[in-house]
Amino acid sequence: MSYAGTVRFSVGEAGGGDPSVNAHRTMIEQSNNDFNHSGWKHRLSFHAYTVPFPGTVRYSIGEAGGGDPSVNAHRIMIEQSNNDFNHSGWKHRLFFYAYPSPFPGAVRFSVGEAGGGDPSVNPHRIMIEQSNNDFNHSGWKHRLYFYAHTNPVPNPLRYSVGEAGGGDPSVNAHRIMIEQSNNDFNHSGWKHRLFFYAYPSPFPGAVRFSVGEAGGGDPSVNPHRIMIEQSNDDFNHSGWKHRLYFYAHTNPVPNPLRYSVGEAGGGDPSVNAHRIMIEKSDNNFDHSGWKHRLSFHAYSTSVPGTVRYSVGEAGGGDPSVNPHRIMIEQSDNDFNHSGWKHRLAFYAYPSTALGTVRFSVGEAGGGDPSLNAHRTMIEQSDSDFNHSGWKHRLSFFAFPSIN
Repeated sequence: MSYAGTVRFSVGEAGGGDPSVNAHRTMIEQSNNDFNHSGWKHRLSFHAYTVPFPGTVRYSIGEAGGGDPSVNAHRIMIEQSNNDFNHSGWKHRLFFYAYPSPFPGAVRFSVGEAGGGDPSVNPHRIMIEQSNNDFNHSGWKHRLYFYAHTNPVPNPLRYSVGEAGGGDPSVNAHRIMIEQSNNDFNHSGWKHRLFFYAYPSPFPGAVRFSVGEAGGGDPSVNPHRIMIEQSNDDFNHSGWKHRLYFYAHTNPVPNPLRYSVGEAGGGDPSVNAHRIMIEKSDNNFDHSGWKHRLSFHAYSTSVPGTVRYSVGEAGGGDPSVNPHRIMIEQSDNDFNHSGWKHRLAFYAYPSTALGTVRFSVGEAGGGDPSLNAHRTMIEQSDSDFNHSGWKHRLSFFAFPSIN
């Protein structure tokens, strides 16, 4: 699977002073140019994705108003949503994918909001700034923040590999050639062997590979061939002439899988205790009496920097006797102890990592399951889960779901 690179979003501002005359507000567009037109003055720009990228979430932009700014100023509103912004009087303008938490190479953009009600008096609107702080100043109230890049992030390109020769190496040695191309390498005497995707410029977690070439003409004398090395320098040594370079990972980077969490119960724990269940699924957990609570993306196999989280289950049937529920622990072993039966395991990060967010797990109950069954609850939070009768058990960092 390949992903597109980032595109540039330009933000313009207009107005100021009395909001009933010409409210201070912003407008956004996808553009490689600064936003200095149609009465707007460029404020800032950022680079984000227009398609999902691991670790990102979708931000929707709605617009309203237009014409006389003293009547209904043209302005925008933002929300984190998988849906277009067509509600509450807003008309969808655009969307982008950015990170909800810190990511290498990305910076924090804070969004403040002001106004509301009659647009001729104080229109509801937003302002954006690049800041590590919430936007609670100059009459603005913090609405949300996101992390995006200030410079372009490349999209991966296709590299094609052709082969030639074979048999007696003194006559026509078996060898390969590489080029950056969207086509198979079937020309100039080469037969296509394979292709791969890599980055043409630096990318987090990737290293630089340099390719040198030598020879040409009669393959029995000096066959055209390549040599490759991991290096930050061009390959111009030992008789090789630099051909190209690319950035790729030196370790496998598997796709994270989606884990869905459903919840059930609530109120008196001796009747129907509030609890969760988890499954590996691309669908929301809305079946078998469970209501979807949240989902996250984690790995099913070990990835450098991750640890294993084991999930055990217990109970089933009448929730007033022994409710079906789970328990989570960080362990290299399956969860088959203390009355729990292993259900599944996933690999996530024990501390913040590229593109991840924090999930906190709380526990409650214990002892007789018909009175107050030992069980867990989960939420996406930067804080420990010590509220609403839950005691913090553990936390992990995983990728937020993009669907």
